[in-house]
Amino acid sequence: MGRTITPPSPDEEPGRRPSGLAMSTTPLDYAELGLDDDHQRVLAKMGVTSIEDAVGLLGAEPAFTEQPEGLALLRRSEAVLERGDVALAYAPGPPPDVGHGLALPEGFRPEPVSQALILADPPNARPGPPDPPLAGSDFSLVVDLRDRSRPVRSQGTRPTCVGHACAAAAEMFFDGLDLSPNFIFANAKARDQRPQVRGTWVHHAAESLEHEGACLEECWPYDATDIPGDLTHGSAPGEAIADGLTRLSRPHVFRDLTTAPDPDDLHRDWVMEALDEGHPVVVGVLTFPSWDSREVWASGKLLLPPVGSESDTGHAMCIVGYGYSPSQYPADPEFFLVKNSWGERFAEASPIAKGHAIMPADYIDKFAMEAAVITYDQPP
Repeated sequence: MGRTITPPSPDEEPGRRPSGLAMSTTPLDYAELGLDDDHQRVLAKMGVTSIEDAVGLLGAEPAFTEQPEGLALLRRSEAVLERGDVALAYAPGPPPDVGHGLALPEGFRPEPVSQALILADPPNARPGPPDPPLAGSDFSLVVDLRDRSRPVRSQGTRPTCVGHACAAAAEMFFDGLDLSPNFIFANAKARDQRPQVRGTWVHHAAESLEHEGACLEECWPYDATDIPGDLTHGSAPGEAIADGLTRLSRPHVFRDLTTAPDPDDLHRDWVMEALDEGHPVVVGVLTFPSWDSREVWASGKLLLPPVGSESDTGHAMCIVGYGYSPSQYPADPEFFLVKNSWGERFAEASPIAKGHAIMPADYIDKFAMEAAVITYDQPP
């Protein structure tokens, strides 16, 4: 039956979707896959709930077919596709080449994803949804800060996601102001002292917001052209430096350089508490090949990576909300709404908002590297 994309109403703001829309997909029945309980739990934990999820995942992670759940999904998906029960025309094709840019610690090599890691429960279980999800809804938002957010940007192929994520967070405290992601990125690169590394760290960007501030976009406009040997596009103009000093922040940074669940690690509760207080959260996470699937690019719905997958890089984004989706993440229904910097072509068919990822909360528990809350004493 394929995905149904509900077009926005004529009076709906471009790039936005009302919360509570349902995803029309071809559902999976785990019992029909012939898997034991543990392998069924892996799929539920990952958030694989439809043939669309399965096809996208298998296309991006060919090695997944070496796992029992991957092989079972392959057989099931092929049978459904042969019957023509699913339409993949909602995705225009493979994702375009886009930039990432979260630098990883020198010498850091994350372990391949294990079954034990996927099945691990969150360290601090929170109570369930305060209210049942809306009737017919796949996603029910509890906190949604998008009303303070500017339109989604595109970083192009430049490794500037950290600058974009921090600018997105800082802008939420300055109504109507358009801040320069390039200024934040360049200042972070000056602090990290690793000019050969494509990308930077969230904590360096947070430090730059505290000491160099954030200038207006018009003082140093962003150019998406990726210039070899010039990551920052030169040095900040004097006007940008002076303007940035008028907006200094108070960042609270949490670093977590492991990928094993631990009660003291960065986890969802820390992020949700910040969102409850009205603060967006800049987060840097490990990414996996499954991010490049047609399904993820079209819908924005992220999955936990499959067993055996290995991280290929890191990416920074701005978390602007959270909620519950028992139908899309049956084993752990909490999710985050995350503003990305790949333009509105990413998640163009999102049931919530174009340009935004829908990230299972467990992804933060297991694959977040850094996070920062950007606050201001006296926003103008």
